[in-house]
Amino acid sequence: MRLIVVLLCFVCINGAHSASLSATTDNQQGPKIRAVDRDWSYFSKIPCDEVKQIVFHSDSEEILLAQRKRQCMDKYKAFLSTPVKN
Repeated sequence: MRLIVVLLCFVCINGAHSASLSATTDNQQGPKIRAVDRDWSYFSKIPCDEVKQIVFHSDSEEILLAQRKRQCMDKYKAFLSTPVKN
């Protein structure tokens, strides 16, 4: 009889312990990726022939990419006989 009581207590304690472990692991969130905006030093080094392939990920990157595209257009406008309309 004592053995049954001891085993039942062990099962109860072990079950409560594993339940508390699963509760803590279920609530924990894994590592998250944080978006870090690329700055002008990145966009200024993009070659003009690759500017159209670059994808922006935020409003600030969109502005910097548009600025780099304008730079490239201004660079090529000097060689054109007719003006380019944006």
